Amino acid sequence: MQVKSLLIKDFQQFKDFSLDLCYPKGHEFEGQPLKKVCIIGQSGTGKTTLLNFLREVLECNLEERYSRRLVHNHKYDYFELNYEKYKESKIEISEKYGTVTFYINAGFKNGLEFLLSMAKNLSADKESSKPEEKELSKSIINRISSNLKTIYIPANQNLDFPSKINPSEKDTLNKDSSHHIINQDSFDFYWSLILETIEEFKETLIQRRNEFAKLATNANTSTQQLTDEAQNLKEWEKSRVNPLKKLGDEFLDRILYHFNLRVKTEVDFQDIGFIKLETLRGESVESDVWSTATKQVILTALPLYALKPESTIVFFDEPERSLYPDIQTKVVDFYTSLAPDSQFFFATHSPMIAA
Repeated sequence: MQVKSLLIKDFQQFKDFSLDLCYPKGHEFEGQPLKKVCIIGQSGTGKTTLLNFLREVLECNLEERYSRRLVHNHKYDYFELNYEKYKESKIEISEKYGTVTFYINAGFKNGLEFLLSMAKNLSADKESSKPEEKELSKSIINRISSNLKTIYIPANQNLDFPSKINPSEKDTLNKDSSHHIINQDSFDFYWSLILETIEEFKETLIQRRNEFAKLATNANTSTQQLTDEAQNLKEWEKSRVNPLKKLGDEFLDRILYHFNLRVKTEVDFQDIGFIKLETLRGESVESDVWSTATKQVILTALPLYALKPESTIVFFDEPERSLYPDIQTKVVDFYTSLAPDSQFFFATHSPMIAA
């Protein structure tokens, strides 16, 4: 799903504010939602406000609201939404079944009405309360609830290297959740998902090498057996995907190259901990001397790599933090390449990001 348009009636600095977020007439993708949206302006003009407006409304659980309260007035389905600050506004999104419009209007005494209309499947001017039509609208709601996914990477935080996540904390986070906010706690969880694959590879590799070592120290092992087993081990290692190499080749090295760095793909059998880096000449670079920009890019991009989002709306506040202008010109393409079928909203102060 992707946002097509936005209307804010009266919220903070926005009065009767509307945005058409589709490709213009004559464009190859005319009428389709923009893949990348950049919000740029002076501090205090409302860039983050726009991100939060979209995010908070889209993150509400439609299915839960449906089961809690549904009023069928023969024309529309109404849903309770307790966000009075968003009254008389609307967000229009596009999905494969048609166009969905979220209207947020003043209404019930104990809240607001959340109106969902389906342009292709429900007719706004057709008066009908047939059971099959009600069932259709319910199926639409369920479908949208399951398909509408968001990721929010806020600006007002300083992510740090991951710590060991407690099993109880891990149970409270879910990779398959519809909505993710990247903060320190969730980052530790996303890294743990990547680390699991690395640890599994490491343990299997240790086991195979130990088996070879036992064979090598066995007095009954012939020279030919040892040669054959050494060749088998070598071929096995070549056939297995080293997750650290994959992490570098398919992901981080594309941006780290511009820092004269790359991921160290050699498996550390003592402790994986976190990603190790080296220069392009192969010299190790300890994490305590990483630049702020290096940390910023890695720590904000890794969650996208771990989640591998599909058809998601990604909100990214100030991606330019700590980045030199030449990196700013490349970082947007780097982030969007991690979720090519998703829609990205960037809020920025940087003309380089906007360009």
